[in-house]
Amino acid sequence: MRYLSQISLAACVALWLPSAVAAQTAAPTQDDTNLVLTATEAFLFARATGNHADAYAMYGRGLQDLQNATDAAAVWDEERARGIPFADIQIVNVTWYTDPAGLPPGAYAAIDFRGASPEVPIVCGFMVWHNVSPVPRINRVEMNVIDADIYAQMDDATRASFETQFGCR
Repeated sequence: MRYLSQISLAACVALWLPSAVAAQTAAPTQDDTNLVLTATEAFLFARATGNHADAYAMYGRGLQDLQNATDAAAVWDEERARGIPFADIQIVNVTWYTDPAGLPPGAYAAIDFRGASPEVPIVCGFMVWHNVSPVPRINRVEMNVIDADIYAQMDDATRASFETQFGCR
């Protein structure tokens, strides 16, 4: 995964500003996709380097209401200690949804990701970004993992079945 080591939430804000308003009323553009990919990489970089403040700042209000910054940091430290390879997670797909039913209006980008490490051979999931304001915010994150001990007990068919159930791409 490519990382921009200097990227921060402020940089994401500056990049997102020109297109955020248009994305809420029109189909997302390639620029919108590039910007949300950059934001995703910044989030994963913050997670990989233990920069909890930057990672948490990318959460939308709903996620922040569900988990305070201290609890999020504790979970993220545990995930890094387990060997979840945030530095090596690859983005494998982007799907856009405009004004989905039952959610606040705007453009939503679902980012599918996948990674692996010796300690955690299967990591996959998705995150959803919403641009209700000029700043993209993470609306939802789901991550599925299979650690090395469980992985070693599975045959190829069982592994494939779990990856299908997890929605791994």
